[in-house]
Amino acid sequence: MRTLTPIECERLNGIPDDWTAGMPERLRYFTMGNVLVVPLVKAMGKRISALAEYEQRS
Repeated sequence: MRTLTPIECERLNGIPDDWTAGMPERLRYFTMGNVLVVPLVKAMGKRISALAEYEQRS
């Protein structure tokens, strides 16, 4: 078993490669641990928007 690299963590979170480049490695991991997962937030926003539209039509 191995530890994920900072770039792998960025990819899992939907963040561009090397978005945290220039930071110390420990801070890169900390940042990826506290970031909102972009694809998940987008999916939630679409669902909330669809529900709001449905309620307005009802």
